[in-house]
Amino acid sequence: MASRSRVIALDPAAAAAYLAAHPEALLVDVRELPEHAAAGARLRGRSARHVPLSQLAGQAVDWLREPRPLVFLCRSGNRSARAARLLRRLGHAQAWHVAGGLALAE
Repeated sequence: MASRSRVIALDPAAAAAYLAAHPEALLVDVRELPEHAAAGARLRGRSARHVPLSQLAGQAVDWLREPRPLVFLCRSGNRSARAARLLRRLGHAQAWHVAGGLALAE
């Protein structure tokens, strides 16, 4: 069993397959606003909800109340790993991140 803070990384293909198999899962783009404004985020046709990493703690409370699978995405995978680690530390058991981020997903 994974520890609460252990981040589970999915490669882009595995993340897309997971999202296809779990329609209730939420894809979350954690890039900051200027970077996100340049281009939205999609993973194999699935649109991502934008919640900047700097604002994630406020949103995390809602996700903990009504847990649903979360897959975090950013440009390179660093911020998404931090986001998934934060949610896992708070007790959300279904938080993953896309390794390599949008750089590999495109």
